[in-house]
Amino acid sequence: MADARLPTTPTAGSPGSADLSYRLAPWVVPAVQGADIHLLGPGLALVRVGAGTVTAGRAAVSRAVAEAMGPEQAVSAGWLEPTGPGHAGALPPGDARKETGTEEGTPVPGAGPSPERVAGVVLRDDAVPAGVCASFCRRLAAAGAGRWITLRAGQPLPHTGPPPYVLPVAHRTSELPPSPPYADAAAVLHLGEAFEGTYVTGPGGRGPGACPGTRWAFEARLDSLGFAARPLPFVHRLRTDPDGLVRAVLTALALGPDEAVLVHEGRTVAFCTPGAVGTAPFGHISDGQAWTFGMVRGLTVRPGTVPGSHVATCRTPAAGQDHLEGNSGKGMSAEAAARGAVGEALERYAAYEANRSLPPAPGAVRRLGLAGFHPYGPAWERHRAAGERPIRYAEGVDLADGSAVAVPKALVVFPCTDADRPTDGTTTGLAAGPDTGTAALRGLREVLERHRLYGSFTRLRPAVRLDHTPALARLGLDGGAFRGEVWALHWPDPNVPLPDVHAFHHDPRIGTLVRASGSGLTFEEALDSAVTELCQVHFEAVRAHGAGRPAGPAHAAWARPDVVEEARGYLDAQPYAQPYPIPYTTEDEQFTRLVGLLAERGTAPVAVRLPLRGPDWTVVRVLVPGATTSTYPSDSRGGRRLLGARWTYGIPT
Repeated sequence: MADARLPTTPTAGSPGSADLSYRLAPWVVPAVQGADIHLLGPGLALVRVGAGTVTAGRAAVSRAVAEAMGPEQAVSAGWLEPTGPGHAGALPPGDARKETGTEEGTPVPGAGPSPERVAGVVLRDDAVPAGVCASFCRRLAAAGAGRWITLRAGQPLPHTGPPPYVLPVAHRTSELPPSPPYADAAAVLHLGEAFEGTYVTGPGGRGPGACPGTRWAFEARLDSLGFAARPLPFVHRLRTDPDGLVRAVLTALALGPDEAVLVHEGRTVAFCTPGAVGTAPFGHISDGQAWTFGMVRGLTVRPGTVPGSHVATCRTPAAGQDHLEGNSGKGMSAEAAARGAVGEALERYAAYEANRSLPPAPGAVRRLGLAGFHPYGPAWERHRAAGERPIRYAEGVDLADGSAVAVPKALVVFPCTDADRPTDGTTTGLAAGPDTGTAALRGLREVLERHRLYGSFTRLRPAVRLDHTPALARLGLDGGAFRGEVWALHWPDPNVPLPDVHAFHHDPRIGTLVRASGSGLTFEEALDSAVTELCQVHFEAVRAHGAGRPAGPAHAAWARPDVVEEARGYLDAQPYAQPYPIPYTTEDEQFTRLVGLLAERGTAPVAVRLPLRGPDWTVVRVLVPGATTSTYPSDSRGGRRLLGARWTYGIPT
């Protein structure tokens, strides 16, 4: 039963507090699933209550919460509500202050208009005590917000001038009163709950947690547990932090509809919407987007497991798929790692948002078919079995001659949200940069880098081994930073001269083999990039080993002694050598040379500029016909290179 309604019998005589009566706070949302009750409370905290309480009603649930947290802690955290007079935080039982017109801020029926304009209305659901709302109105007025009054849903507004601000309040999102006819939609503020606690949106916001077109995995999880509403602990916040709540409303009045202020922190944040993200300079994104409903949720920087390195992580919405939300950045400083994580989040969010905003390609534009790239996975097999039905295309630019060309949209967006998507997805070729040219070069390097790794390593082709120790010195890492063997390989391809390096590391302490890649203008840049990424993947491998949960089948395989031994045999056999000279010295020359060589082979790269862009950044997806961009073989131009490969244990990505 979703959004369960449990009997409301109060509980008295709690353990250790004989004079305290309490009940499950009305803003706590219960959900029954099978033999379990889950409770969703302040801060979107989730608690599972034992199965024995399912049929015993709300009193038993309250008692279980009190026993688990301790009654005083449960009350102070907003899970239980005190009902007895012996507790300083108790509210009047029921609604002692009826709407008689004697409460300041509440209009007197038939008393006529007040000479003072109403600046704002706290529009309350019947379950929210009028006295509590009136007290809040007085606090707002005392703080300089003008005259605020409290009304029930359906009560008329005194005619005192222009439409006021409106703040709907309820215990749960499912109980929020609708905006009254007199309310200007652009003047409605909203309360909501996040992991950081309560927030207040700017006027014209879209409602609690509303991010148009986005879908978070935690929201999908709550829905799957049966939660049809979210908590709105307005009364609890007013009891515990009234000044913070007043300050938040005052701050919110000056915000835009995509912005909000966190009550506890007083920090202004922005929702993960194209409007909010697209107006933020790159350096400011982490300021407002690092929160529950932001693009870089949970942005955290930690020291890496390789001494001297740093790793940053954050989450970005990805159609409710938990395993696709993670982003990471790496660097020798915390700032560099954070920049990397934000950059990857931008790429992912722009590719996700493109599901909605990327327009279809014009019908007259030259089209490149899906099979000419590297579609793969169950979606591709279903598409082929169905006779390769028509698919959607997006317009890109042929980087060789500048002409318009149409490419399959499913290869551009990520993840593709179409129910009948024709292929599984990858992030290969997604790149952000200060301008289109820089982003396109970064994306092209990544495509060629992955193409060379996947096709060469899986066939165990001869490579040259490079000395990685100069990179340690350039990066400021100690010579013994990596415990165990490190290999840095390059597979020469004079036809496409790209400085790319693929680094491998075996840590005997955890028994896992990890890999990383890097490319650049020179082999020094590529080696530094690969070693920096090796620090990141080592960090991830150590965490996965400690948790006993490999990130995927390939990661699990590369932790097996027999697989490690086989890989080491191949890596050890590669001779040390100097890489070949690179025939260019600038990024412009590199871009022109690589694009020209690919065009001569009939595989001119295509760049699709994604609609979401900012004042100093842009995101592109680069596609190269025939490039191997996934670790999975398929019956396609790019996937056939992996058919019959000698290495059968996958490649961790």
